[in-house]
Amino acid sequence: MAQVEQAIHIFPDIEKALGFSAAIKANGTLYMSGMIAIDAGMKIVGVGDMYTQVKTIYATLSHALAEQGLSLKNVLKETVFVTDLAAMETGRKARQEAYAAAQAYPPASTMVEVKALFTPEVMVEIEIIAQT
Repeated sequence: MAQVEQAIHIFPDIEKALGFSAAIKANGTLYMSGMIAIDAGMKIVGVGDMYTQVKTIYATLSHALAEQGLSLKNVLKETVFVTDLAAMETGRKARQEAYAAAQAYPPASTMVEVKALFTPEVMVEIEIIAQT
């Protein structure tokens, strides 16, 4: 049985308002909710720019992982939701840059095209599972 060890909050006000935790740590594994490209004021970053949105998401993920003593090297699995697979071509560059900067292998991953995400300006959402 999974034992929740800790809830991790990245944007506490947003998480409280929407009723979720950014991540849950259980049995040495970190399960991170889908992250979108937002700033602390909940404004979308990089509207219309897949590269900027993906880069922003990996910066947020990297920061959250670092607070747990982890990095992208600890990511085992990621799921990527995109509203336009063709636009993700530039997003892949930002992903490769993030993993290269962390000297990490890209994890097992799944990419799914969806009709819509949080708001129409959101082009991509990424969730991860990392081993502590």
